[in-house]
Amino acid sequence: GGVDKDGASSDMSGLLNAILEDIPEPPLHWYGESSDDKTNVSDFADQPFSMTATTVGMDNYLGRTCTGRIYSGQIKIGEAVTLLKRQNESDAEAVNNGNGPSSSVTGLFANRGVSRVPLEPAVAYAGDIVTL
Repeated sequence: GGVDKDGASSDMSGLLNAILEDIPEPPLHWYGESSDDKTNVSDFADQPFSMTATTVGMDNYLGRTCTGRIYSGQIKIGEAVTLLKRQNESDAEAVNNGNGPSSSVTGLFANRGVSRVPLEPAVAYAGDIVTL
């Protein structure tokens, strides 16, 4: 980047580098282990898949879609997922037993700006924000 008349950098590279150096990665959650133990994706890819859907939609071609952050494990096209309702006292037993409607993942997408683009390769890991 350039330098202004006072000798200061005229771009944001110094700030961005400081952020990368000084701010730790966000913690990840996965079942059976503490997120303080490991942060490498390959270390928890074998954990059970878990994702919180923040947006549920409908696509004329794909059917029901869910957008959210993967908290543990990984997911690929063709794998089965089970929809669990929000846990409260009345449905806690169903959540704990893993009972719920099952579906197969027919697409994995990421948002790039206002566009939804297919993931290549078609696999997503804990920490990714995706649409299934």
